[in-house]
Amino acid sequence: MAAEAAAWFVAATLLGFACHQAALHGTDWRWLVLWLEQPGTVHPQHPGYLVLGRGLWALLAPFGADAYTALRLLSALGGGLAVAATFAAAERLAADRGFARAVALATAGTPVVCHFATVVELHAPFLGLAALANLAAVAWAQRHSAACAVATGALTGLATTVHATGHLLVPALWGAVGLALGFGSWRRALGQGLLGAASHALVWGGWFAAIRALGHLPESVTAFATTAPDDLAAPDHPLAYLARWWRGMHLLEQGPATLRVEFLVALAPVSLLAWAALGRRPLRRFALWFAAVAALYIVVTVALVHARTDERGAYLIPLAAPAVVLALRALPRRTWPLLAAGSLLCGGLLRGEPGRLPPDLAFGRAAAALAEQEPLVFFVADLPEMDGAFRCNPRLELRVARKEYDDLLQDPQLRAAASEPQQVVAWLLGVIRADAVRRGARLCITDQAVDYLTARLPAFAAAWPQFLQVSRAERLPPAVGIAGVRVP
Repeated sequence: MAAEAAAWFVAATLLGFACHQAALHGTDWRWLVLWLEQPGTVHPQHPGYLVLGRGLWALLAPFGADAYTALRLLSALGGGLAVAATFAAAERLAADRGFARAVALATAGTPVVCHFATVVELHAPFLGLAALANLAAVAWAQRHSAACAVATGALTGLATTVHATGHLLVPALWGAVGLALGFGSWRRALGQGLLGAASHALVWGGWFAAIRALGHLPESVTAFATTAPDDLAAPDHPLAYLARWWRGMHLLEQGPATLRVEFLVALAPVSLLAWAALGRRPLRRFALWFAAVAALYIVVTVALVHARTDERGAYLIPLAAPAVVLALRALPRRTWPLLAAGSLLCGGLLRGEPGRLPPDLAFGRAAAALAEQEPLVFFVADLPEMDGAFRCNPRLELRVARKEYDDLLQDPQLRAAASEPQQVVAWLLGVIRADAVRRGARLCITDQAVDYLTARLPAFAAAWPQFLQVSRAERLPPAVGIAGVRVP
């Protein structure tokens, strides 16, 4: 088993690295790269991730790898470890190598696993450690061993330092082990469970405290304490972060969209097929427990995303393997190849953020080169220009027309002012240009940003020539490689 598990690890890691997505996920990747490049910087909620990233980068740096490449490989390694540990857990669970192989294939293909193993984010490395905890929990249920309970707790604690949602693994795994042990062994299970919970708390708490004591929080986080203490990103530890986001949760309004995007799509097809286990008496109690755990995860996810962002199932990623196991155990063996193939197909089709285009790296290289000559703030259109700029130099100063437009829509006064050309000119001068001046830089506005706002603000087309005249903006020469203007 060990040799085949190692083979699964190598194959899944290489495939994840080779299939890395050109398009990015979210915007946190930029901060992860920046913080990794700053010695001693600690992630405020998930400190273990940067420790793993720094260790891997130290190994790769002599070969010329940059921070982004190190984190890219870390995601692939996390996905590979998750697949290998899931294979080993399934083989131990059923003593059936064919079943274990089907579980490994279907888990690897689940869209949420396929996605996060191929982007820079925290969730694949977290899943790898969570999968090791699953393996330890299976051993705990089979051996009735206090040592296995302690090992399970230690691994969930370690996983929780990489992503704070690892705390949810404790009720999820402990309940599953209790069901496996049965009512006759609950007294023993309770004592072992307390040992495991203590192990989880000690490992997580000790490791969290040690990393925080030896490092320092990023300036971008500590600045919130004085400039924006009520900002959603201001909390410097996970419980405060969850409590802050919990305020804006509206479960009935935001729950259905979250259920569809973060569970049904992200875990397809097993998000639907797993419920076949309810029709099988030996599996029913586990299916009901899975439903309870999934409900807990979904409520937490609603609090964290508010149905505003598409996280591709990030916070529900530990549910992928249990859903696969339930689906396979409930369905006839002859259907296992079809389920594994269907999962791989869903992973290939559904990974990636809908509509997220690859970074405009040509623009990014030109912007990075121009910024080396003088301080500049770039006013760009949308994600391709933003991603291209940050991929080439995550320290570039940007304002993004897409976000500015969204802010205009949310502010009634700004929205009303944007209907008049003179007010648009005043906004460009008093907000956009003034921000660059405060940073001691000149403003560079791309043609794509102008096109973006012209298509959305009726007054922008008339306001733009006035702004060019008032600001004395000059056209960038073609040799620069950026279509746009620079404002003195």
